Amino acid sequence: MWKNRAKGGILGAVSELVVEKKGGFIRSITFQPEGSEEDEIRGYDPDHYDPDDDAFRELPGAKLYRIIDEPVGSRLEQLMVTCPVQWEGNHGAWGSHAAFVKHLSRRPRPSLSLLELDGAALPRSPSQGDAVPQLSHLRSGATGPAVIDAGNFSKLWGAAPALEHLLIPEATKLKLGEVKAPSLRTLLVGCSAAPVLAAIARGSLPQLETLVVRVPRGKEVAALLANPGLGPLRHLGLIADRSKPGRQGDAVIQALLASPHLGSLETIDLGGWDASDAAWQALLAAAPRLPRLTELRLSSWRVSLEALEAEADEEFLAHFKVCGSRRGRPRDEAIGRALEGAFPVRWLTTSVEPVEESEDRDVRYGFSSNLYLDDWSEVERRGESLSNERRGCRSAPPGAAGRWPRCSPGASRGGPWGSAPGRI
Repeated sequence: MWKNRAKGGILGAVSELVVEKKGGFIRSITFQPEGSEEDEIRGYDPDHYDPDDDAFRELPGAKLYRIIDEPVGSRLEQLMVTCPVQWEGNHGAWGSHAAFVKHLSRRPRPSLSLLELDGAALPRSPSQGDAVPQLSHLRSGATGPAVIDAGNFSKLWGAAPALEHLLIPEATKLKLGEVKAPSLRTLLVGCSAAPVLAAIARGSLPQLETLVVRVPRGKEVAALLANPGLGPLRHLGLIADRSKPGRQGDAVIQALLASPHLGSLETIDLGGWDASDAAWQALLAAAPRLPRLTELRLSSWRVSLEALEAEADEEFLAHFKVCGSRRGRPRDEAIGRALEGAFPVRWLTTSVEPVEESEDRDVRYGFSSNLYLDDWSEVERRGESLSNERRGCRSAPPGAAGRWPRCSPGASRGGPWGSAPGRI
Protein backbone atom coordinates (compact mmCIF):
# COMPACT_ATOMS: atom_id res chain seq x y z
CA MET A 1 0.00 0.00 0.00
CA TRP A 2 2.98 2.32 0.49
CA LYS A 3 5.61 0.46 -1.51
CA ASN A 4 6.28 2.76 -4.44
CA ARG A 5 8.23 5.91 -3.66
CA ALA A 6 10.34 8.04 -5.94
CA LYS A 7 13.41 10.14 -5.26
CA GLY A 8 13.36 13.82 -5.95
CA GLY A 9 12.01 17.05 -4.54
CA ILE A 10 14.23 19.32 -2.49
CA LEU A 11 16.57 16.48 -1.56
CA GLY A 12 18.03 15.99 -5.00
CA ALA A 13 20.07 12.81 -5.30
CA VAL A 14 20.65 12.10 -1.60
CA SER A 15 20.17 8.34 -1.59
CA GLU A 16 19.60 8.01 2.15
CA LEU A 17 16.52 10.24 1.95
CA VAL A 18 13.74 9.21 -0.38
CA VAL A 19 10.89 11.62 -0.90
CA GLU A 20 7.59 11.45 -2.72
CA LYS A 21 5.77 14.67 -3.54
CA LYS A 22 2.15 15.22 -4.45
CA GLY A 23 0.61 18.50 -5.51
CA GLY A 24 3.73 20.43 -4.59
CA PHE A 25 3.88 19.01 -1.06
CA ILE A 26 5.89 16.16 0.41
CA ARG A 27 3.66 13.14 0.89
CA SER A 28 6.15 10.58 2.25
CA ILE A 29 9.74 10.43 3.48
CA THR A 30 12.01 7.43 3.96
CA PHE A 31 15.26 7.89 5.89
CA GLN A 32 17.62 4.91 5.79
CA PRO A 33 21.18 5.93 6.73
CA GLU A 34 24.13 4.01 5.42
CA GLY A 35 26.56 4.89 8.23
CA SER A 36 30.34 4.64 8.25
CA GLU A 37 33.25 4.55 10.63
CA GLU A 38 33.81 8.27 10.05
CA ASP A 39 30.20 9.29 10.61
CA GLU A 40 27.83 6.68 12.01
CA ILE A 41 25.05 8.96 13.20
CA ARG A 42 24.55 10.58 9.77
CA GLY A 43 23.22 13.75 11.37
CA TYR A 44 20.15 12.07 12.88
CA ASP A 45 20.96 12.84 16.53
CA PRO A 46 21.70 16.58 17.00
CA ASP A 47 22.89 15.91 20.55
CA HIS A 48 26.12 14.65 18.94
CA TYR A 49 26.97 17.69 16.80
CA ASP A 50 26.57 21.44 16.42
CA PRO A 51 23.54 22.13 14.20
CA ASP A 52 25.22 25.32 12.97
CA ASP A 53 28.23 23.42 11.64
CA ASP A 54 27.84 23.48 7.85
CA ALA A 55 29.57 20.10 7.48
CA PHE A 56 26.89 18.42 9.57
CA ARG A 57 23.98 20.44 8.14
CA GLU A 58 24.39 18.62 4.84
CA LEU A 59 24.09 15.15 6.37
CA PRO A 60 20.84 13.39 5.43
CA GLY A 61 19.65 13.15 9.04
CA ALA A 62 20.06 16.89 9.55
CA LYS A 63 18.16 17.54 6.31
CA LEU A 64 15.33 15.34 7.56
CA TYR A 65 14.84 17.62 10.57
CA ARG A 66 14.63 20.67 8.34
CA ILE A 67 12.31 19.46 5.62
CA ILE A 68 9.58 18.20 7.94
CA ASP A 69 9.33 21.75 9.33
CA GLU A 70 9.35 23.57 5.99
CA PRO A 71 6.06 24.55 4.29
CA VAL A 72 6.62 21.85 1.66
CA GLY A 73 6.50 19.25 4.46
CA SER A 74 3.36 20.56 6.15
CA ARG A 75 1.15 17.86 4.59
CA LEU A 76 3.45 14.94 5.31
CA GLU A 77 1.43 11.71 5.46
CA GLN A 78 3.96 8.88 5.77
CA LEU A 79 7.28 8.82 7.58
CA MET A 80 9.58 5.78 7.62
CA VAL A 81 12.78 6.20 9.64
CA THR A 82 15.63 3.79 10.34
CA CYS A 83 17.80 4.50 13.36
CA PRO A 84 21.56 4.77 12.72
CA VAL A 85 23.26 2.17 14.93
CA GLN A 86 26.70 2.65 16.43
CA TRP A 87 28.96 -0.29 17.23
CA GLU A 88 31.86 -0.67 19.62
CA GLY A 89 33.68 -3.91 18.95
CA ASN A 90 32.16 -6.77 20.92
CA HIS A 91 30.63 -4.45 23.52
CA GLY A 92 27.32 -3.90 21.81
CA ALA A 93 25.38 -1.49 19.66
CA TRP A 94 23.04 1.38 20.32
CA GLY A 95 21.01 4.09 18.64
CA SER A 96 18.34 6.66 19.45
CA HIS A 97 15.17 8.08 17.93
CA ALA A 98 14.57 10.22 21.02
CA ALA A 99 15.71 13.57 19.61
CA PHE A 100 13.79 13.11 16.37
CA VAL A 101 10.54 12.03 18.05
CA LYS A 102 10.81 15.04 20.35
CA HIS A 103 11.33 17.32 17.35
CA LEU A 104 8.47 15.71 15.44
CA SER A 105 6.11 16.26 18.38
CA ARG A 106 6.85 19.97 18.79
CA ARG A 107 4.39 21.16 16.16
CA PRO A 108 1.09 19.91 14.71
CA ARG A 109 1.34 17.14 12.12
CA PRO A 110 -2.30 17.15 10.99
CA SER A 111 -1.81 14.91 7.95
CA LEU A 112 0.59 12.32 9.41
CA SER A 113 -1.06 8.92 9.08
CA LEU A 114 1.90 6.49 9.15
CA LEU A 115 4.97 6.54 11.39
CA GLU A 116 7.24 3.52 11.07
CA LEU A 117 10.52 3.33 12.99
CA ASP A 118 13.03 0.65 11.95
CA GLY A 119 10.60 -1.07 9.63
CA ALA A 120 13.44 -3.05 8.04
CA ALA A 121 13.42 -5.22 11.18
CA LEU A 122 9.91 -6.40 10.39
CA PRO A 123 9.19 -9.52 8.31
CA ARG A 124 6.05 -7.74 7.12
CA SER A 125 5.25 -4.05 7.36
CA PRO A 126 3.02 -1.39 5.76
CA SER A 127 6.01 0.22 4.05
CA GLN A 128 6.69 -3.13 2.34
CA GLY A 129 3.10 -3.28 1.13
CA ASP A 130 1.79 -5.72 3.76
CA ALA A 131 -1.67 -5.13 5.14
CA VAL A 132 -1.00 -6.96 8.42
CA PRO A 133 2.45 -6.34 9.96
CA GLN A 134 4.46 -9.09 11.62
CA LEU A 135 6.91 -8.75 14.50
CA SER A 136 9.93 -11.04 14.62
CA HIS A 137 9.44 -13.70 17.29
CA LEU A 138 13.15 -13.66 18.18
CA ARG A 139 15.85 -11.04 18.06
CA SER A 140 19.54 -11.33 18.85
CA GLY A 141 23.04 -10.77 17.59
CA ALA A 142 26.64 -11.39 18.61
CA THR A 143 26.20 -9.20 21.68
CA GLY A 144 22.40 -9.26 21.85
CA PRO A 145 19.95 -6.75 20.40
CA ALA A 146 21.06 -3.15 20.01
CA VAL A 147 19.91 -0.76 22.71
CA ILE A 148 17.47 1.48 20.85
CA ASP A 149 15.90 4.48 22.58
CA ALA A 150 12.66 5.01 20.69
CA GLY A 151 11.88 8.21 22.59
CA ASN A 152 8.91 9.78 24.32
CA PHE A 153 5.61 9.68 22.41
CA SER A 154 3.56 11.48 25.08
CA LYS A 155 3.10 14.63 22.98
CA LEU A 156 2.84 12.94 19.60
CA TRP A 157 -0.74 11.79 20.25
CA GLY A 158 -1.88 15.43 20.37
CA ALA A 159 0.41 16.57 17.55
CA ALA A 160 -0.77 13.86 15.13
CA PRO A 161 -4.48 13.22 15.77
CA ALA A 162 -4.91 11.63 12.31
CA LEU A 163 -2.22 9.00 12.94
CA GLU A 164 -3.53 5.64 11.72
CA HIS A 165 -0.46 3.39 11.80
CA LEU A 166 2.34 3.42 14.39
CA LEU A 167 5.07 0.78 14.24
CA ILE A 168 7.97 0.63 16.72
CA PRO A 169 9.49 -2.86 16.41
CA GLU A 170 12.91 -2.17 17.94
CA ALA A 171 12.80 -0.35 21.27
CA THR A 172 14.75 -1.03 24.42
CA LYS A 173 13.62 2.30 25.84
CA LEU A 174 10.18 3.73 25.07
CA LYS A 175 7.67 6.00 26.76
CA LEU A 176 4.13 6.14 25.41
CA GLY A 177 2.58 8.39 28.04
CA GLU A 178 -1.22 8.69 28.09
CA VAL A 179 -2.29 7.00 24.88
CA LYS A 180 -5.17 8.85 23.21
CA ALA A 181 -5.26 7.92 19.56
CA PRO A 182 -8.72 8.44 18.07
CA SER A 183 -7.69 7.45 14.54
CA LEU A 184 -5.10 4.74 15.19
CA ARG A 185 -5.89 1.48 13.35
CA THR A 186 -2.50 -0.28 13.61
CA LEU A 187 -0.21 -0.40 16.65
CA LEU A 188 2.94 -2.53 16.67
CA VAL A 189 5.34 -2.31 19.62
CA GLY A 190 8.41 -4.50 20.12
CA CYS A 191 9.18 -3.29 23.65
CA SER A 192 7.86 -5.60 26.37
CA ALA A 193 8.59 -3.27 29.31
CA ALA A 194 5.79 -3.22 31.87
CA PRO A 195 5.13 0.57 31.67
CA VAL A 196 4.76 0.37 27.88
CA LEU A 197 2.27 -2.49 27.99
CA ALA A 198 0.40 -0.83 30.87
CA ALA A 199 0.06 2.38 28.83
CA ILE A 200 -1.52 0.42 25.98
CA ALA A 201 -3.79 -1.43 28.42
CA ARG A 202 -5.05 1.94 29.71
CA GLY A 203 -5.11 3.67 26.34
CA SER A 204 -8.01 5.04 24.34
CA LEU A 205 -7.83 3.31 20.95
CA PRO A 206 -11.41 3.25 19.65
CA GLN A 207 -10.52 2.52 16.01
CA LEU A 208 -7.76 -0.05 16.62
CA GLU A 209 -7.98 -3.03 14.27
CA THR A 210 -4.41 -4.40 14.45
CA LEU A 211 -2.47 -4.85 17.70
CA VAL A 212 0.94 -6.56 17.61
CA VAL A 213 2.99 -6.49 20.81
CA ARG A 214 5.89 -8.33 22.42
CA VAL A 215 4.77 -9.70 25.77
CA PRO A 216 6.63 -11.56 28.54
CA ARG A 217 3.73 -13.16 30.41
CA GLY A 218 0.09 -14.08 30.31
CA LYS A 219 -1.01 -11.44 32.81
CA GLU A 220 0.07 -8.63 30.48
CA VAL A 221 -1.98 -10.23 27.70
CA ALA A 222 -5.02 -10.39 29.97
CA ALA A 223 -4.66 -6.70 30.86
CA LEU A 224 -4.26 -5.65 27.23
CA LEU A 225 -7.30 -7.55 26.00
CA ALA A 226 -9.44 -6.38 28.92
CA ASN A 227 -8.97 -2.73 27.96
CA PRO A 228 -12.45 -1.29 27.28
CA GLY A 229 -10.81 1.39 25.15
CA LEU A 230 -9.74 -1.05 22.44
CA GLY A 231 -11.51 -0.86 19.12
CA PRO A 232 -12.84 -3.71 16.97
CA LEU A 233 -9.70 -5.85 16.82
CA ARG A 234 -9.28 -7.92 13.66
CA HIS A 235 -5.60 -8.79 13.81
CA LEU A 236 -3.79 -9.71 17.02
CA GLY A 237 -0.12 -10.55 17.52
CA LEU A 238 1.08 -11.69 20.96
CA ILE A 239 4.78 -12.24 20.37
CA ALA A 240 6.92 -13.98 22.97
CA ASP A 241 9.74 -12.13 24.65
CA ARG A 242 12.22 -15.01 24.61
CA SER A 243 14.70 -13.08 26.76
CA LYS A 244 12.45 -13.64 29.78
CA PRO A 245 12.79 -16.93 31.71
CA GLY A 246 9.89 -19.29 32.28
CA ARG A 247 7.17 -20.78 30.15
CA GLN A 248 4.11 -18.64 29.84
CA GLY A 249 2.55 -20.07 26.69
CA ASP A 250 -0.30 -21.73 28.59
CA ALA A 251 -1.18 -18.48 30.37
CA VAL A 252 -1.04 -16.52 27.11
CA ILE A 253 -3.44 -18.93 25.41
CA GLN A 254 -5.74 -18.83 28.43
CA ALA A 255 -5.83 -15.01 28.33
CA LEU A 256 -6.47 -15.06 24.58
CA LEU A 257 -9.41 -17.44 24.93
CA ALA A 258 -10.93 -15.24 27.66
CA SER A 259 -10.86 -12.16 25.41
CA PRO A 260 -14.13 -10.56 24.30
CA HIS A 261 -12.45 -9.87 20.94
CA LEU A 262 -12.01 -13.54 20.05
CA GLY A 263 -14.95 -13.76 17.66
CA SER A 264 -13.83 -10.79 15.54
CA LEU A 265 -10.23 -11.92 15.01
CA GLU A 266 -9.12 -12.67 11.44
CA THR A 267 -5.45 -13.33 12.19
CA ILE A 268 -3.69 -14.44 15.38
CA ASP A 269 0.09 -14.50 15.73
CA LEU A 270 1.53 -16.48 18.67
CA GLY A 271 5.08 -16.32 17.37
CA GLY A 272 7.70 -17.62 19.77
CA TRP A 273 5.35 -19.26 22.29
CA ASP A 274 5.40 -22.89 23.25
CA ALA A 275 2.64 -24.52 25.32
CA SER A 276 1.46 -27.79 26.79
CA ASP A 277 -0.82 -30.18 24.92
CA ALA A 278 -3.61 -29.18 27.31
CA ALA A 279 -3.30 -25.51 26.27
CA TRP A 280 -3.28 -26.40 22.58
CA GLN A 281 -6.32 -28.61 23.15
CA ALA A 282 -8.11 -25.66 24.75
CA LEU A 283 -7.34 -23.62 21.64
CA LEU A 284 -8.68 -26.43 19.48
CA ALA A 285 -11.88 -26.53 21.50
CA ALA A 286 -12.34 -22.81 20.90
CA ALA A 287 -12.36 -23.21 17.11
CA PRO A 288 -16.13 -22.55 16.83
CA ARG A 289 -15.56 -19.23 18.58
CA LEU A 290 -13.17 -18.11 15.83
CA PRO A 291 -15.46 -18.02 12.78
CA ARG A 292 -13.52 -15.27 10.99
CA LEU A 293 -10.00 -16.63 11.46
CA THR A 294 -8.01 -16.77 8.21
CA GLU A 295 -4.50 -17.30 9.61
CA LEU A 296 -2.99 -18.64 12.85
CA ARG A 297 0.76 -18.10 13.09
CA LEU A 298 2.62 -20.55 15.33
CA SER A 299 6.31 -21.24 15.91
CA SER A 300 8.25 -24.45 15.43
CA TRP A 301 11.93 -24.94 16.29
CA ARG A 302 14.41 -26.98 14.27
CA VAL A 303 18.14 -27.51 14.04
CA SER A 304 20.17 -29.50 11.55
CA LEU A 305 22.55 -32.14 12.91
CA GLU A 306 24.81 -31.40 9.95
CA ALA A 307 24.99 -27.79 11.12
CA LEU A 308 26.34 -28.84 14.52
CA GLU A 309 29.97 -28.69 13.49
CA ALA A 310 32.74 -29.05 16.07
CA GLU A 311 33.26 -25.30 16.14
CA ALA A 312 29.73 -24.54 17.34
CA ASP A 313 30.13 -23.30 20.90
CA GLU A 314 28.42 -24.96 23.84
CA GLU A 315 26.75 -21.75 25.00
CA PHE A 316 24.87 -21.60 21.72
CA LEU A 317 23.76 -25.24 22.07
CA ALA A 318 22.60 -24.67 25.63
CA HIS A 319 20.59 -21.60 24.58
CA PHE A 320 18.98 -23.39 21.66
CA LYS A 321 18.06 -26.36 23.89
CA VAL A 322 16.11 -23.93 26.09
CA CYS A 323 14.41 -22.13 23.19
CA GLY A 324 13.86 -25.27 21.14
CA SER A 325 12.38 -27.54 23.76
CA ARG A 326 10.09 -30.40 22.79
CA ARG A 327 7.14 -28.23 23.84
CA GLY A 328 8.32 -25.75 21.23
CA ARG A 329 7.95 -28.20 18.34
CA PRO A 330 4.19 -28.77 18.02
CA ARG A 331 4.49 -29.07 14.26
CA ASP A 332 6.21 -32.44 14.66
CA GLU A 333 3.65 -33.79 17.13
CA ALA A 334 0.07 -35.07 16.86
CA ILE A 335 -1.20 -31.83 18.38
CA GLY A 336 0.36 -29.91 15.50
CA ARG A 337 -1.54 -31.96 12.94
CA ALA A 338 -4.73 -31.43 14.93
CA LEU A 339 -4.14 -27.68 14.93
CA GLU A 340 -3.57 -27.76 11.17
CA GLY A 341 -6.86 -29.61 10.75
CA ALA A 342 -8.84 -27.06 12.76
CA PHE A 343 -7.17 -23.78 11.79
CA PRO A 344 -5.42 -22.18 8.82
CA VAL A 345 -1.99 -22.53 10.45
CA ARG A 346 1.11 -20.76 9.13
CA TRP A 347 4.24 -22.13 10.78
CA LEU A 348 7.06 -19.72 11.62
CA THR A 349 10.11 -21.98 11.58
CA THR A 350 13.26 -20.97 13.41
CA SER A 351 16.35 -22.92 12.43
CA VAL A 352 20.07 -22.41 12.56
CA GLU A 353 22.99 -22.02 10.17
CA PRO A 354 26.50 -20.53 10.64
CA VAL A 355 27.07 -16.93 9.58
CA GLU A 356 30.42 -15.21 9.11
CA GLU A 357 31.09 -11.81 10.60
CA SER A 358 32.04 -8.94 8.36
CA GLU A 359 35.12 -6.92 9.20
CA ASP A 360 33.26 -3.72 10.04
CA ARG A 361 31.15 -5.44 12.75
CA ASP A 362 27.93 -4.64 10.90
CA VAL A 363 26.78 -8.21 11.46
CA ARG A 364 23.59 -9.68 10.07
CA TYR A 365 22.74 -13.08 11.44
CA GLY A 366 20.83 -15.35 9.09
CA PHE A 367 18.30 -18.07 9.59
CA SER A 368 16.63 -20.36 7.12
CA SER A 369 13.54 -22.55 7.12
CA ASN A 370 15.03 -25.61 5.41
CA LEU A 371 16.81 -27.28 8.36
CA TYR A 372 15.24 -30.05 10.40
CA LEU A 373 15.63 -31.60 13.83
CA ASP A 374 16.14 -35.34 13.33
CA ASP A 375 16.89 -36.62 16.82
CA TRP A 376 16.86 -34.41 19.90
CA SER A 377 18.84 -36.89 22.00
CA GLU A 378 21.61 -36.74 19.40
CA VAL A 379 21.68 -32.94 19.70
CA GLU A 380 22.02 -33.27 23.46
CA ARG A 381 24.73 -35.95 23.11
CA ARG A 382 26.76 -33.84 20.73
CA GLY A 383 26.41 -30.81 22.97
CA GLU A 384 27.67 -32.74 26.00
CA SER A 385 30.52 -34.25 23.98
CA LEU A 386 31.54 -30.82 22.74
CA SER A 387 31.44 -29.44 26.26
CA ASN A 388 33.70 -32.25 27.52
CA GLU A 389 36.14 -31.74 24.68
CA ARG A 390 36.35 -28.03 25.34
CA ARG A 391 37.07 -28.55 29.04
CA GLY A 392 39.49 -31.46 28.86
CA CYS A 393 40.89 -32.10 25.43
CA ARG A 394 41.33 -29.02 23.29
CA SER A 395 40.45 -25.40 22.84
CA ALA A 396 37.96 -24.05 20.33
CA PRO A 397 39.20 -24.01 16.74
CA PRO A 398 40.60 -20.73 15.36
CA GLY A 399 37.90 -18.37 14.13
CA ALA A 400 35.09 -20.15 15.98
CA ALA A 401 34.16 -17.22 18.18
CA GLY A 402 31.28 -15.21 16.80
CA ARG A 403 30.50 -17.55 13.90
CA TRP A 404 27.25 -18.83 15.37
CA PRO A 405 24.30 -16.73 16.47
CA ARG A 406 23.13 -17.37 20.00
CA CYS A 407 19.50 -17.71 18.85
CA SER A 408 18.41 -15.25 16.25
CA PRO A 409 15.24 -14.71 14.26
CA GLY A 410 14.51 -16.00 10.78
CA ALA A 411 15.65 -15.04 7.29
CA SER A 412 17.88 -11.99 7.47
CA ARG A 413 15.87 -8.94 6.46
CA GLY A 414 16.48 -6.64 9.38
CA GLY A 415 19.36 -4.47 10.52
CA PRO A 416 22.41 -5.66 12.42
CA TRP A 417 20.52 -5.80 15.69
CA GLY A 418 18.03 -8.42 14.55
CA SER A 419 16.29 -10.09 11.68
CA ALA A 420 13.03 -11.76 10.81
CA PRO A 421 11.64 -15.24 11.26
CA GLY A 422 11.92 -17.61 8.35
CA ARG A 423 8.87 -18.04 6.15
CA ILE A 424 7.62 -21.27 4.70
